[in-house]
Amino acid sequence: MRFAIIGCGEAGNRRAAAIALARGAEVAVCVDAVAERAEQLAAAHAARATTDWRTAIASDDVDAVVIATTNNTHAPIGIGAAEAGKHILCERPLARNPSEAEQMVAAARENNVRLKTGFSLRYNPVVVKAREIIDQGRIGRIVFLRGRTGRGSYAARPPDWVVDFELSGGGTLLDNGMDLLDLCRFVIGDFQWVQGYSATLVWPIEPCEDNAFAVLTTADGRAALIHSSWADWQGYLSLDISGTDGYIRLDLDNAVVTLGSRPGTAGAGLEEAMDLSREPDRSLSTEVEELVSAIAEGREPLGGGHDGLEALVLAHAIYRSSDEKAAIRV
Repeated sequence: MRFAIIGCGEAGNRRAAAIALARGAEVAVCVDAVAERAEQLAAAHAARATTDWRTAIASDDVDAVVIATTNNTHAPIGIGAAEAGKHILCERPLARNPSEAEQMVAAARENNVRLKTGFSLRYNPVVVKAREIIDQGRIGRIVFLRGRTGRGSYAARPPDWVVDFELSGGGTLLDNGMDLLDLCRFVIGDFQWVQGYSATLVWPIEPCEDNAFAVLTTADGRAALIHSSWADWQGYLSLDISGTDGYIRLDLDNAVVTLGSRPGTAGAGLEEAMDLSREPDRSLSTEVEELVSAIAEGREPLGGGHDGLEALVLAHAIYRSSDEKAAIRV
């Protein structure tokens, strides 16, 4: 599978490195508005460089594209790629809002191409272990989640483009919050109601938010309590998964999974901490391989366009709930 990397900044470099390590994938073209950045990344991967993404998606030696550009360009590039018959791996958020994301999903469906949202944390060893424990039934039926995420790299202030609402479409919810919202859906399923609060508490970046809080509930009354932030100077992402028979605590930054088991009789339960820090994190490459497999098998990829759309629907429900000071039905 030959990929065009569209956007040769930090994210594009990470994606290119992951493709180079993935089975059945290679970098063919590197695209950036800044020619030097495209040329540097292309040289590192024996690929060619261009400043025109339209030329890249029309190329016969390109089968799929990685979109690693500013959020406002995700929809036009993604729709253009789909119409050119190219499969797509798009960095999260899939778009700035649900309307743009719906157009991308529709374009992929109408042109029979696979659209993958960049939710690489689904393949993180910590998340994989947690899913294994859940699938084994060791914590029973999941009843609620607690999650929080922070962006340590924004300690000195978020980058200018990230806080330009026209480019980004939002703040922390559309950034690190996307991963948390997706993991909650991945673990517990779809939500029906959202009660949210988003605010600009630290940085002068309105209308982008630097903190967002929400309670999300499913149709059968299970819940997730989440907090997404740009206010701290250390990055983190943690998720507690509570079930009828125990719980799992996910610490993705320290690569630790803690399993708590409810005792059969009265008394304290048992805890088992699993240190996965020595396991290689191939999440980005595994994500590429998942897309390649989905294309070969003619199926939708795990963490596909629909999942990217649903995460955006939740984020915008939180925004609306905050504005209206009311619970929103999703």
